[in-house]
Amino acid sequence: NPITALPYSFLDQYKHKEITVLIDAHSQLPYVLHGREKLYFKRSWNAKRIAESYRMLLAEQDPESPHRYLTKNYNINPGSIVVDVGAAEGIFAIHEMEKIKHLFLIEADQEWIEALEATYHKWADKVTILKKFASSLDDEENIRLDTYFYKYPVIDFLKIDVDGAEQELLW
Repeated sequence: NPITALPYSFLDQYKHKEITVLIDAHSQLPYVLHGREKLYFKRSWNAKRIAESYRMLLAEQDPESPHRYLTKNYNINPGSIVVDVGAAEGIFAIHEMEKIKHLFLIEADQEWIEALEATYHKWADKVTILKKFASSLDDEENIRLDTYFYKYPVIDFLKIDVDGAEQELLW
C-alpha cells in the first residue's frame, strides 16, 4: 500500500480505472471524454500523465471526497456568475454550463489556456478566459479580483484553487 495524502477507501475505485486518451483531429490536443464533453489537457502531456491526472480529478470530485467543490448543499444555481480561479483543465464547471449565466476562468499557464479554449469553445458566448495570476496586484501578469469584477454586482460562486497562494489572492 503506497503512502497517500488522501487515505480514503473510495480512492480504490479510481486507482486502476481505465482511461482512454484521444487526440483531437483538428487541434491535435489530447482529451478524455468526461461524460459527454471533451476535457482537454496540455499538449505537452503524454497519455499516461493525462490518465493519472484524470483519475485524481475524478477522485477529488467523488461524493465522499473532502476536496469536492460542489455538494448537494453547496451548489451552483441557475443564472449564476461563476469565477474559477486556478482553472487548470477546467473540470470544475463543465457539467454546470447549462446553469451558468457567465463563467470566468482565470489561469496563467498558457498550455492550460489552450486546453480551456478547446474545452469551452462551444460556450464561447458565456465564457471569459483570463490569462493572468489572480493576486493582490494589477499589472500585465496579475489581476486583482476586486478591481476586475467591480462592475459585476454579484459573483454567485467563487472557486479558488491556487496551490497555496490563497492569502496573496485575498490580501
